[in-house]
Amino acid sequence: MASNLRGILNAADWGDADFPLQDSKFADHLNKAEPNDIAFDPYA
Repeated sequence: MASNLRGILNAADWGDADFPLQDSKFADHLNKAEPNDIAFDPYA
């Protein structure tokens, strides 16, 4: 699923926003953004 989500985010039109998403850091960014009350393993 992560590769599908990554593709969708990379293809999105962010307008003037900068959305630098690198494959090597994707799981780390998901891990940092994950709320505490959601059970999710971004490294799976």
